[in-house]
Amino acid sequence: MIRPITIAAVILLSAALYAADDLLLADFEGDTYGAWQATGEAFGKGPARGTLPRQAAVTGFLGEGLVNTYLEGDGATGTLTSPEFKVERKFINFLIGGGAHQDETCVVLLVDGKIVRSATGRNTEPLDWATWDVSKLIGKAARIRIVDENRAGWGHVNVDHIVQSDTAKAKTVVDSYEGDVLIADFETETWGDWQATGDSFGAGPWLGQSRRDRPGTWRGERAAHSGAKGAKPTGTLTSPEFAIERKFINLLIGGGNWPGLTCVNLLVDGQVVRTSAGTDDDTLTWVTWDVTDINGKTARIQFVDGHSGLFGHVMVDQIVHSNRPRSPEIVGDREPGRQMARAAMEKFGVQDIIFATRQEEPDGHWYANFSYWSSSPTRRMYHDGGSLRRLNLKTGEVTKLIDEPTGGVRDPQLHYDGKRILFSYRKGGQPFYHLYEMNVDGTGLRQITDGPFDDIEPSYLPDGGIVFCSTRCNRMVNCYYVRVAIVHRCDADGSNIRPLSCNIEQDNTPWPLPDG
Repeated sequence: MIRPITIAAVILLSAALYAADDLLLADFEGDTYGAWQATGEAFGKGPARGTLPRQAAVTGFLGEGLVNTYLEGDGATGTLTSPEFKVERKFINFLIGGGAHQDETCVVLLVDGKIVRSATGRNTEPLDWATWDVSKLIGKAARIRIVDENRAGWGHVNVDHIVQSDTAKAKTVVDSYEGDVLIADFETETWGDWQATGDSFGAGPWLGQSRRDRPGTWRGERAAHSGAKGAKPTGTLTSPEFAIERKFINLLIGGGNWPGLTCVNLLVDGQVVRTSAGTDDDTLTWVTWDVTDINGKTARIQFVDGHSGLFGHVMVDQIVHSNRPRSPEIVGDREPGRQMARAAMEKFGVQDIIFATRQEEPDGHWYANFSYWSSSPTRRMYHDGGSLRRLNLKTGEVTKLIDEPTGGVRDPQLHYDGKRILFSYRKGGQPFYHLYEMNVDGTGLRQITDGPFDDIEPSYLPDGGIVFCSTRCNRMVNCYYVRVAIVHRCDADGSNIRPLSCNIEQDNTPWPLPDG
């Protein structure tokens, strides 16, 4: 009886002996960066001591010092590069926060001068653990570089406690909905760092000759399309390597249903670990890969077109790494709630529903489809396309009241008499939303407000006036190139506009209480 216990103890002791100690690469507790080499102005003379002036609270770092490039705000740029070191453990763990700008606010691992691993923050100040699996790089000479090359909102990076270890660190914020990482939206004229083989994908993302050439499920103006030159050409398109740091990879896919021949693959160590194909339809639909079991790994995404017959192509757009799934399967989960809502509306005699549609965006912020959200004031991050519609609950018939392929429609509200609709409308080619009103049958469209402002989220008031949010205060949010919209009111004809709020940040969805 004693012998098995003794053997077990020896085995446990042996395992413990093989668990090598962690190797600290940097903790940034000194007054200077030591042997690390800084360029530019973003890093200052040495590590920061926590939160910098006019910065939201920075938490999650260890000790007193950290790298924090919010020096005088987001305007400064630069790099900070470590001395060369030898990769001696399976993982490199570090704390990171700040911007989610891929290649611009990030930490990268360099081997032979080339980026082999990369990580960004989540557009939040608190630092959280990131882990690189470097088991295949053991014995290699490497450097770590901290990069800040973005001057816009969240144009900074926070980093602390870089450690080589045989144990991967678990993230603290595993369920955060913040910080989706856009892997690709294909809105540029070339493939950039993506590598194409064969002839099917051409020189860059495809831009249809007209809007009718582009399925309505595309996001923006371009998409990856291997059939733009016909079904005969074949080839592949492969992404740069990236780290799996979130639970899901979501992408829009269409084209041929030829598994293995017209498909999108996720590659880890050169092996296909996830794959999806179209449905013999050029309508792009969301597909979600659950990648929680390979978190910490590095991967590539590869599009494959190896079929020259009918539907011998693949179409892809908007690849997003996220903690939220985006898949048709979730629609079924909503069905019980949908049935309850229908029963409640039938109980109160509701016959029609007025609703707006718009191009869906990966970003969920309140400014995601007005003003702009971009590192460049000349580029709008939201995409054109929207409509105002009426659904008959009895017949299921949907009537288009407004169809605006090059503008936007949002925030419809029904008048107390049930005969008029108040809504925000950005006509095609126009930069701003204004308030409009029309009859429920689609007649009598009239404009209520105008000017170089966004007027959104209107609601009727019992006294005949209108309450709404507007950017007329000419104020910018503190953390980005986006104008603030605060509560205003006006008369029914749009006259006598005046603010009801002096908020320095955004007001949302004003609505009268039951007592008016």
